[in-house]
Amino acid sequence: MKITAVVVTYANRFDYVKQVVDECFSQGVNKVVIIDNGSPRENNESLLGLQEEYTSERVFLVTNKKNEGSAVGFSQGIRFAVKFSEPDSWILILDDDNKLEPGAVKKLNSLSEKHGSDNAYMCLRFDRIHYKKYLITKERSVLLGEPNAFMLFSLLKFIKKKLGVRKESVNWDKFERITEPVECPCGPYGGLFISIKAINKVGFPNEKLYLYFDDTEYTLRFKEKGVNLWLAPQARIRDIDESWSGKKLSKKFSHPSLEADEFRVKYTYRNRVYMERKYFVTSKFEYFLNAFFYLSFLGVKAVFSRSIKRYFVICKSVYEGWNFDKNIDKLK
Repeated sequence: MKITAVVVTYANRFDYVKQVVDECFSQGVNKVVIIDNGSPRENNESLLGLQEEYTSERVFLVTNKKNEGSAVGFSQGIRFAVKFSEPDSWILILDDDNKLEPGAVKKLNSLSEKHGSDNAYMCLRFDRIHYKKYLITKERSVLLGEPNAFMLFSLLKFIKKKLGVRKESVNWDKFERITEPVECPCGPYGGLFISIKAINKVGFPNEKLYLYFDDTEYTLRFKEKGVNLWLAPQARIRDIDESWSGKKLSKKFSHPSLEADEFRVKYTYRNRVYMERKYFVTSKFEYFLNAFFYLSFLGVKAVFSRSIKRYFVICKSVYEGWNFDKNIDKLK
């Protein structure tokens, strides 16, 4: 089986890319497509050196003049991988900080040979606790939130928690006993293993989403296009960088979205709200009620942390997300 990996990078992240690419080749990946999303000249020169090390027949480097966002970057990468790979090849998609754990590719190979090209697989990101919880509970809400939740916030769930009404606790001991893949509603780009035949069915990421939740929108399409997505607990990747949402807050009474880079927050809220409206909202009343309380709580935090300007950016992004289809050409 032939495998082409797709890696999208930006900024000064060559050290991460090299670790990821080296591990890919050490595990038997045949080719790697690197999309350089507008990184500085020095970083791009290092990437060219990596291409020279492995030869241009094994490493394809595509350089964008500016950061086009993850949606464009991964769409480009997948398109190039399809173009330069054999029709029966498989594509392994990775963030530039997703390092394969030993034996990951071997496990993916085994699953794909056993179940065929109408299935796609997602590596387990061991530090993402919600994926481990999903493997145990198989509850869709673990990954996508409660029905009609706003940014994963549900007033009903919040009240139950305050009243001490708890769901059955998760038996974490079950995790290590789970060895077979579990069907999954959606997933990230990082660790996605999909055949070219399946890509021809589901298409490519929606480039207009630009950044954040474009991977969720992409993988949510799979089922309706006849491709099943499975979370493979024995094929693992490790993040060698830290997510912005996981960083420690600098202010005690704050929130990650009040401190992170504005562009990250803008696209996170806009695209998440768009996703919720498109796929998950069944009761507008319940959804707007959840939104009202979420934004009210966040507004209080914004006042105490002196982040009112950022709060209004968030509110504007929420509005844009709800109206995304109407203004799709204006929002990028």
